[in-house]
Amino acid sequence: MQSLWHLDLSKNKFSGQLNEFESKPSPMLTWLDLSSNYLEGPIPNSIFQLRGLEILYLSGNRFHGALELNEILHPLKNLTALNLSYNNLSIDTSGSPTTNSSFPQFNVLGLASCDLGTLPEFLKTQARLEFLDLSNNHIQGIVPRWIWNMSIINLNLSRNNFVELERPIPFSLSMKIVDLHSNNIQGEVPSLKTASLMILDCSSNNFTSINPAIGNNISDIFIFLSLARNKIYGRIPASLCNATQLEVLNLEGNHFRGTIPDCLVARTQNLAVLNAKGNNLTGVIPDKFEKKCMLETLNLNSNFFQGSIPRSLAYCEELKVLDLGNNQFSDGFPCELKSLPKLQVLVLRSNKFSGSIACLKENSMWPLLQILDLAMNEFGGELKAGYILKWNLMMAGTRELLSEQDRLLYNTSFGYRTYQDTVEVTMKGNDCAAENSENLLQHRLVK
Repeated sequence: MQSLWHLDLSKNKFSGQLNEFESKPSPMLTWLDLSSNYLEGPIPNSIFQLRGLEILYLSGNRFHGALELNEILHPLKNLTALNLSYNNLSIDTSGSPTTNSSFPQFNVLGLASCDLGTLPEFLKTQARLEFLDLSNNHIQGIVPRWIWNMSIINLNLSRNNFVELERPIPFSLSMKIVDLHSNNIQGEVPSLKTASLMILDCSSNNFTSINPAIGNNISDIFIFLSLARNKIYGRIPASLCNATQLEVLNLEGNHFRGTIPDCLVARTQNLAVLNAKGNNLTGVIPDKFEKKCMLETLNLNSNFFQGSIPRSLAYCEELKVLDLGNNQFSDGFPCELKSLPKLQVLVLRSNKFSGSIACLKENSMWPLLQILDLAMNEFGGELKAGYILKWNLMMAGTRELLSEQDRLLYNTSFGYRTYQDTVEVTMKGNDCAAENSENLLQHRLVK
């Protein structure tokens, strides 16, 4: 087809091996997208002879083999977008030129899961690169300062072996998404100075501290911050309240102490997820939730909170997950929250709650409830079958009744990042994590 210029067969179920071309392909072909299929074997060398190609997407298949990047890209001088991620390829970038004389200038480059051991040197010559994905490789050492001076908008260095960020980190005009999760980076959480940052994921590293003024450098469009599963000490910075558009704040699995800043609770008009599970937080939860509260998940499990459940939580009509387990609360059953129409998970286990749970008999109470954990408290009185029989979504074969909006999966604005809820429960003596997978609650045993 000598007039063909755009061929998109992505996201299908094509399988088998691609053969070398038997005839001369269209000289007009500039766009070839075969991503997200089941294609296997070596990538045909014929593809790399399509000299007019500007876009080449082969990611998410089962291609295998070793490729020398400079060799395969030498004929493709017009290429602006290349994605070879998530195959079984081993990419060698050592022979790539350190000058931009004959090498393509990319806008998009995806080399995730390509068996890279070092950061490609040719990146220094890329003046127009906006999307860079080097995740799930074996890259070690330091994240260099020069990477922040590039024109990158979306930077993904996650699931590598980086141990340090070269500092000071310069101001960046362009970066919107920075993903550093699942490395071994130590020291202080980066206070990125950028005019456009929206998402920062530093989870699953070895960070030990955070600048109290971190929120002062965050842009007005910042919506997602995850510092989960690090080793951070100190208090939750009150400066995070300056991130007025923040939708997800995940601080799970650190050593934060003190209490939650009042201003953080009072500014939940945009905050949808607040997860501070597994820290050393103390005191009481500020009773300052406002009437326009948009909170969907509040997870404070495994801390040292005391006192009562804030009655102002009743304003948070979007609340789906309330996990206050493994604390020191000494309150009654939260009948004041009976008007929450979307609550699906309520965990109060291992506290000092007491009194009757008789308000559960009301038919309109939490119609979407799926998990209720009241274990290891001091509740008393009658427990009638009628209290729980009205919760249809606990019954087998009823999960399909959930609408897309009611499922425990929060998508941030613009669809850039998803937050998945995980709640620990006990089933037949085994500790389990009930988590949302493919938009449905599933169970997996925690070893």
